[in-house]
Amino acid sequence: MGWNSWNFFFGKVTDKNIRDSADQIVSTGMKDAGYVYVNIDDTWEGERDASGVLHTNAKFPDMKALADYVHSKGLKIRHLPGRGEDLRRLRGLAGPRGAGRPALRLLGIDYLKYDLCSFIPEVMEKQAPTTRLRQMKLMIAPTTR
Repeated sequence: MGWNSWNFFFGKVTDKNIRDSADQIVSTGMKDAGYVYVNIDDTWEGERDASGVLHTNAKFPDMKALADYVHSKGLKIRHLPGRGEDLRRLRGLAGPRGAGRPALRLLGIDYLKYDLCSFIPEVMEKQAPTTRLRQMKLMIAPTTR
């Protein structure tokens, strides 16, 4: 079980919010009740460098330091990518058979969850106007390459 940043902060979540939330999970006894994940639900991604390494944005100046802080509380950190562009950027970090695990470990991320929020109706309907099955395949494709 875990806590998800989106439910309170939406896209405005910051490094400080995550640290404060980890502190609250421990101090309120939620950790003892089985809540072990601190979920950063989108909006931490920056750009990739020339080598393809994904970096954080200004709201998250040092993801490794943040992950280390969360880990110091006995918790785990996971990232939930958001829509379209996030999936394209993260495609190199996740995939079948553990592809990209070293890159995730460098950032300190314990778990990467794809919740299929990449379904953008106007895009999917334009690319596959006749069937929902084809739209679903388009949405899932970035996570399985």
